[in-house]
Amino acid sequence: MKSERASKEIERRFLVVPCSPKTLFKRLQIPYRKIPIEQFYLKRSPKRVHRMRKIGNRYIETIKRGEGLVREEIERPIRRSAYRKAKKAIDSSHIIRKVRYVFEYGGIVYELDRFLEPLKPLSILEVEFPDRERAEAFSLPEEIGCAIIQEITGIGIFSNAALSLQMRIPPLPIDLHTLLTRYDTLPVQRFLSASAGIRYEPWIRASLGLKAALYGTNLTIRHTRTALLEGDDDPERIHQMRVALRKMRTLIENFAWLLDKNKYRWFREAGKTLMRYTAQARDIDVFLENLDRFFRVGKIPNTGYRSLLSHLRPLRQEAYDNLRKILHHESVRSLMGSLDAFCLQAERGIVTANDTPLLLALDRIVHKRRQTLHKHYKAVLRSPRDVRRYHKLRIAVKELRYVLEAFPSVLDPESTPRFLKKLKSLQTLLGEHHDLSVQCQELEEIGRLDDSIFGQELDPLLQRLARDQRKLEKRSLLVAHKLIRKKRAYKRLICRCTAKKK
Repeated sequence: MKSERASKEIERRFLVVPCSPKTLFKRLQIPYRKIPIEQFYLKRSPKRVHRMRKIGNRYIETIKRGEGLVREEIERPIRRSAYRKAKKAIDSSHIIRKVRYVFEYGGIVYELDRFLEPLKPLSILEVEFPDRERAEAFSLPEEIGCAIIQEITGIGIFSNAALSLQMRIPPLPIDLHTLLTRYDTLPVQRFLSASAGIRYEPWIRASLGLKAALYGTNLTIRHTRTALLEGDDDPERIHQMRVALRKMRTLIENFAWLLDKNKYRWFREAGKTLMRYTAQARDIDVFLENLDRFFRVGKIPNTGYRSLLSHLRPLRQEAYDNLRKILHHESVRSLMGSLDAFCLQAERGIVTANDTPLLLALDRIVHKRRQTLHKHYKAVLRSPRDVRRYHKLRIAVKELRYVLEAFPSVLDPESTPRFLKKLKSLQTLLGEHHDLSVQCQELEEIGRLDDSIFGQELDPLLQRLARDQRKLEKRSLLVAHKLIRKKRAYKRLICRCTAKKK
């Protein structure tokens, strides 16, 4: 056996996006070596650790002293029997297993550790240096830097010793108040135009990201409520309140595994009444927006146009009056107050054991949302004339879009805007299809109430609108085929190094 070796360990460490290392190597077009590693700790403290490691077919005992960029390291080879004896003496649930990918790029040797369960998909990149000066002067090449979330040199929670103790992927610490303050500094007008978003760090606790996103959504509900109660009849106000309520519901549904069951049930039910009353007002507004189109397409007489306006305007006023009564109601104030109380306390209503870094939570949600999209897309293909299935597909598209729009700074900055644009395009087509279905029913109902409005032109109008629906179905399926079936587009949202090297 060789004697022990004492040296200085000078290394910098980087947190890597949770995608397969092979994606990065394919992009860089470089070879690499894979080495399986198993290791555990006999003693650990902030300034001294005693480690046993199996690396490939070698067994090594290591003692490290110090912390930060430069540490003292003493290691010596040991026999397999000594390793096994030490392994039997410790709790097997604290053994770390990982695969090390060793590669060279630009004259520098890198070691990328991909941890296995229960720490999967944590990946950490390490670079060792002969001296402090070269370590401090080093900067990652852009081709590798695209895959890096943050440097973690000297951050104790990411040391292998700390990971072996908790056996959970740690988030990076951030104060909840810091996140919420970012919303508080935004002008009110941002909340009235659906553009109120803030920057999130990718590796913060998912529960804090959820609370901050719900806090921003609640501010939108508050500001649109105030505008409506002050007499603002702009149809956009109703639309923004509905979008905010849908976003609230979508976030709660998709992060349900983080929420206490009672809190989840209460939030899920709380907005239903408000949604119902906003739906009545919004449907009339959409109908009025399309009124000119109906009469142009259907060649309805002007007398019918005026009669229909006379019929709809009182209904619109009644819908807005009913909505304002609800907005004054205690249930709405209770909803907003409960949301604020939930959002302002970091641990309130959260199942802490389920908490995870935000990027990993989004990876899980995106994967699940894609499966849901694919299921509804296939259902539409099986029944291409069933308007209910188009509606379910539209809801699935909308939910994925709302989740991504809540946290764009966490996702890939290049592919996410393009992906969201395609989602919005598909949602718009499916939304127009749904609106036509609702409006055809409303036209039939109005025609039954007063046959003088349309005369003999109602049936030809409904037939023309039905043809428009068929056209929208074809366009929707074409866009859906390109968007939903491309698995790589979803992976790009999380993994920042899927593009080919330029």
